Amino acid sequence: MQDHNVLIFANGEITDLKRARALIRMGDFIIAADGGSKYIQKMGMLPDVLIGDLDSTSREFIELVTKAGKKIHQYPTAKDTSDLEIAIQYAIALQPQKIIIVGGLGGRVDHLLANVMLLQRYRNENLVISMDDGTVEMQLVMGKLAINGAAGDIVSLIPLSEQVVGIVTENLEFPLKSETLMIGESRGISNVMLSDNANVLINSGVLLCIHTRIGEGEENGH
Repeated sequence: MQDHNVLIFANGEITDLKRARALIRMGDFIIAADGGSKYIQKMGMLPDVLIGDLDSTSREFIELVTKAGKKIHQYPTAKDTSDLEIAIQYAIALQPQKIIIVGGLGGRVDHLLANVMLLQRYRNENLVISMDDGTVEMQLVMGKLAINGAAGDIVSLIPLSEQVVGIVTENLEFPLKSETLMIGESRGISNVMLSDNANVLINSGVLLCIHTRIGEGEENGH
C-alpha cells in the first residue's frame, strides 16, 4: 500500500464535509474509527474497515458495512485504548505512504490534546501521520516538512519537547533562521505563507506544525 494513503475518520468535528471528502484520492484505504462512521455515511460512502467498540456507530450503518462484505473489527467497550489509537495501529500495519486522521480536531478539548499526543507517540521518520479536516492540518516536523497551501494561509509552530533546535523556515512572512523555540514559547504562532509552498526544517526536538487554510471553497487534495 506504499503508493496510497490510509484515511482514518474519527469521531471529532468535521465542519466542511466537502473539504474533508477532497482529501480522499483514488485507491486510498478508508478506516472508520467507530463514531467517525457518521461522516463516511453522510458522504454516501462505505469504509474498507469499521473498527472500535461500535457504541457510537448506528446499527443501520453496521448492517450496510456487513452486507457490502467490508471488514468489521469490534472491541469491548471496557478497553484501555481509544478507538482512534486502535485504528492508527491497524493503519500502520498496512505500511501506507501516509496516514491522515480526519475528524481528530475540534470537539472535546481532552480528546484533541490526546490526539495530538498520538501524533507524537507514533511519530516515525518513515511514515507521515497527520490530522486534517480539510481546513486545518496538523503534523509533526520530522527533519523537514513541506507545507502545500496558498499565500495567506496561517502556519503555527509549537514545540512539544523542551526545546526545538535549528529551526529554519522558508516562504513564511516572519522567517526563522536556525533558531531555537522553547516549550511554552508563543513566537512560532500565526505566521503567514508568502506563496503556495513553504518549508520548515529542524535539527532536533519535537515540533508541531498547524497549517490553517484560509481560502474559501477550494478543494484541498493530497
